[in-house]
Amino acid sequence: MFLEDHFNPHKWRFPSVSAGFNRGAGCGCKQRCNVLTCANAKSARFCIFENCSFGGTCGNSLSESQALSISQNTRTGMRGITATKAIPVGEVIGQYLGEIDIFGPPCRNGPVNEGYRMHLKTKTTGGKHAGIDAVNAGGKLRLLNHSCKPAARFHEVQTGRHLMVVAVTVRDVYPGEEVTVSYGNHLWFVCRCGWWGCQHRDLQHLPGNYAARDA
Repeated sequence: MFLEDHFNPHKWRFPSVSAGFNRGAGCGCKQRCNVLTCANAKSARFCIFENCSFGGTCGNSLSESQALSISQNTRTGMRGITATKAIPVGEVIGQYLGEIDIFGPPCRNGPVNEGYRMHLKTKTTGGKHAGIDAVNAGGKLRLLNHSCKPAARFHEVQTGRHLMVVAVTVRDVYPGEEVTVSYGNHLWFVCRCGWWGCQHRDLQHLPGNYAARDA
C-alpha cells in the first residue's frame, strides 16, 4: 500500500526544533533553493510555505519529484526507481514513508537499516529509539535499490515537530538512469550493483541472501 504521509498509529512525537521562519524572512534564498545552497537545508530543515523564499516549491521541500518512475531492472529482475528526466545534484526527490514505530537501539556491529526498516537518529520525546517501517505500506522511495556508487542519499530533516527522511541526489542523474542509494557498509545481502568498486565484488559467487556481514 502506498502512503502520502507517515502512518503513526501510536502518535509518537519528537522534540520540536526551529521552523526557520526568521521573522518572516524565511531562508532568504535569491535563487530556487536546493540542499546545497539553502539556509534551511544547512540546518537540516526542509522548506515549507512559511519559511521559504519560494513558498516551499523548491528543491529543499518534501515534494516528490515528478521525474521518478517505478521500473524493473533487466539485469537483476528487481523493481526500482528510474529517472524519466534529468535531476540535478542537491535536489530532494521525495520522502521515505512508512509506519513510525519503536525499534530499540540499532545493533552496533550490524546494519543500521535492514529491509524496509530505517532507524531514525532523533529519539522520541520520551527518549525512545524510533524508526520507519515500510514493509507493509510506504511511498515510492521504499523501492530505491542499493548501489555502492549511489545517485542519492537518505537524509533526516525536521521543521518544527515534523520529522522526515528524504532522499537527496548526490550527483546529476540522467534520463533513464536508475536512482539508487547506499544502504551502508553492513549489508544483509550480497550486493550486485555492478560497480567495479562494489564492496562485495569478491562475493559474487555466493547466494544473494548470504549474510555478507559475516563473511
